[in-house]
Amino acid sequence: MTRIIEDTLQCFVCGAKSQQRQLASTHEHGSPDLDGRPAEEARSTMPEWVQTCPRCGYCAPELSRGHESSRALVRSPAYQAQLRAQDSPLLANRFLCAAMACDAAGRDVDAAHHRLHAAWVADDEGRPELARQYRSAVADALLARREALRAWRAGDGDWKGAEVTFLVDVLRRAGRFQEALRELENALQKGVSSIVREILRFERSAIERGDAGGHRLAEALSGSVLREDPRDDDPLLGYLLSHCGDFVTPQENKAAFTGTLRTPEGERWATDDPQVLTLLAHGKKAFTAALEKRLLADHPDKVVINRCPKCGGIARTPKARQCRFCHHSWHDKR
Repeated sequence: MTRIIEDTLQCFVCGAKSQQRQLASTHEHGSPDLDGRPAEEARSTMPEWVQTCPRCGYCAPELSRGHESSRALVRSPAYQAQLRAQDSPLLANRFLCAAMACDAAGRDVDAAHHRLHAAWVADDEGRPELARQYRSAVADALLARREALRAWRAGDGDWKGAEVTFLVDVLRRAGRFQEALRELENALQKGVSSIVREILRFERSAIERGDAGGHRLAEALSGSVLREDPRDDDPLLGYLLSHCGDFVTPQENKAAFTGTLRTPEGERWATDDPQVLTLLAHGKKAFTAALEKRLLADHPDKVVINRCPKCGGIARTPKARQCRFCHHSWHDKR
């Protein structure tokens, strides 16, 4: 659940004290948007992402912190005009003022974050033109400073090229379709992961039909399950991970949780890691059997595989004495 607290904070710029709401914790239930906007409940906590001083108007994620450049900026006509702009939502103004403070401090990535948040506010307020304007500003900043884009959204391994999916989505939603398509094609030529390739395929389809609307990651990867929890579906693999995890290698652990990716060419494992693909070459069941065999061979004195003496089902724990499948009890056997 979401927890919001109130605290008295002192403004970094003017020193005034005020009551401010702070986001202590929240959760996400569902898929994020392709531009990174989280799912609910976190999606609706934006008012707590920026604090505003009631005296001077300083806006920041944490009112008591800032850069020295903010003191002069907050007093400037441009800042005060943005804070009070009547043609944009109040919360968007606050995010844009926070972005101006980050610009003055040379924090490009944080400034882009705040402008994107302003676009999300405009989305919620039904102001598509404003949202496109704000996203276009984000795109301009990141195109000019690609190192900032990589610092913000860079992905590697199974998410190699993730920063490009973000840039392409921002450009598409800003209505800059040709630029989005150019960035997409350049990324594919340079090479991206299998997961990112599927996202870019979805983006290309949206661009070709002139779609500037919002979409979620789950839509782009429809039918895919990138991460599986074996503890839910495979009793033996879940047992090995829970009770023999100290002896499982990082590659084996990754293989255990790797799900599937649906592509036009067919279903495949949702990874490009060659070691993991080798482990999963014959499927999850074969991988699990091989893992059990290796653990028993390498750690015979420490690994205990507790099975029901009647049906052979795997027990919940090494010390369990009742089968969860046939309910047979062997408490009298030690």
